Formats: sequence, structure tokens, C-alpha cells
Amino acid sequence: MKQIYKNDFFTVFSDNETLNNQQKIFDALNDNLSRIMNFFEVEKLSKAISVCIHTDLEEWKKFFNSMGNQYQDYVVGCAWEGKIDVLAFEEYQKTQMHKDDSFDDFLKVVIHEFVHICHQEIQPDFSKVTWFMGEGLATYLAGQRYNEHEEIDFPKETLFDFRQFTNLHSPYCAAQKLVRALVEKLSHKELLEYACDAEKLYMDWEKIWGN
Repeated sequence: MKQIYKNDFFTVFSDNETLNNQQKIFDALNDNLSRIMNFFEVEKLSKAISVCIHTDLEEWKKFFNSMGNQYQDYVVGCAWEGKIDVLAFEEYQKTQMHKDDSFDDFLKVVIHEFVHICHQEIQPDFSKVTWFMGEGLATYLAGQRYNEHEEIDFPKETLFDFRQFTNLHSPYCAAQKLVRALVEKLSHKELLEYACDAEKLYMDWEKIWGN
């Protein structure tokens, strides 16, 4: 991959130097940088962020699987240890899940992944973050769509179990709805504490909701 953009905070790479709408991608990152860092109370990133934009869906599948994951149709981005990888918009639209998405939807995926980077700044051990907090905060702060009428009346054990939660009909939607409810219920300090400590959130769950 070749470098196509660089500033003090992030460097963007792609295997296509004439990537369509690339300036809009750079602008989206720059426009949301401070807002998301401020949310997580991150004054300085521990390392400059690398953003790699992949321009071939089949190569993307191989890349994702090479990291020990199992590619699924909805997977168009990931973030870990200061590096964001996303599938370019034209290839992104070849997936069944995202075939009708707009370019704005794609930009929100890029921001979603940057949220994960900032979350990892305050909790490097992501095994301590419950899945719905990680994905709920990312979808919420990226402004991604969700169904506000989504039913989330599940036992606590389902909410905190990765396999059970991700097998729900709309896990990302449910995650965002849960996080939105917690944002309204908790102080910002409490929200960040629970965002970093799944065990504490599990233990305090009934107390939070007054049960």
C-alpha cells in the first residue's frame, strides 16, 4: 500500500493512489477527531493512526481471515493497536449487507473504527470491555442508523454473553440502544468506567436500572 495522506494524527494508505472521494475520507476523520477524543477524555493518542483502505473485496476477505477471524458479509472495517483497516466504498457496496448504503454510511464506518481506537486508548485490554459497550459506543458516536423500537428485553446473561448477544436479530442495533440508555442514565465518568470494565457493569446492572 502507498501513502496517500498524512497529518500529525493519522496516515492514510491505499493500494489505489487515485481512490475516489479520498478527500472526503480525510475530512471526515479530521472533522470528528477532537469530538471523539474528547468523549473518551483522550488528550493525546499514544501513536499516530494508520488507516489502510483496501480496494479489492476478495483480497479483503483473505486479509481479514489472515488475522485469525472468520469473514462475514457485514465486515467492512476493523481497528486494533492504532491501525484502522476498511474496505473501499466501491467494494463495500458489493457486499449484501451494504449494497444499498450511501457514501455517508461508508464514512460513518471509518469513524466507527476510530471510536474503537480511542476506546482502546483508555482500555488497552479489550477483553475487559463487554461487546455491546464496544460496538454500542462506536455506532452511537459515529451516528450510525439504528431502530429505536428494537426490543432488548433479554436476560442480563444474554446481554453480557458474546455468543448469545451477537446471535440476536440486530446485535449492533441493540447495542446502540443499550448505550443510548446508559448515556442518559449515567454520569459521563460512570459511563467511561463501565466502558472499561465489563465485570463491574455486570455486577452493577440491577443497581443502575433501580432493580
